[in-house]
Amino acid sequence: MLALIDEQVAQIAASIREWGWTVPVLVDEDGTLIAGHGRVLAAQRLGVTDVPTMVARGWSDARKRAYVIDPRRRDAVAVPLPAPLPARLASSVRHSDCSGSQAG
Repeated sequence: MLALIDEQVAQIAASIREWGWTVPVLVDEDGTLIAGHGRVLAAQRLGVTDVPTMVARGWSDARKRAYVIDPRRRDAVAVPLPAPLPARLASSVRHSDCSGSQAG
């Protein structure tokens, strides 16, 4: 399992602090986080409770898994850690839809 290290989360937090939100996180229709774990951790570190999101409407579980492991994703920067991130890491963060449009 790939997870983010503390230094990466600190870098993401610094970017959010300087530039604001430039990339939303991706959640499914139930609010489960698909992509953007580092951005959510950085938001929690900064005390931010509203995170811009895109909703992957109509995605099957297989499609969600395929997206998570797609090596072509440029937003996925991670290194191996012994413990995986919780599946519903974003549960303490309120999501705000950034576009109202569908993802995928």
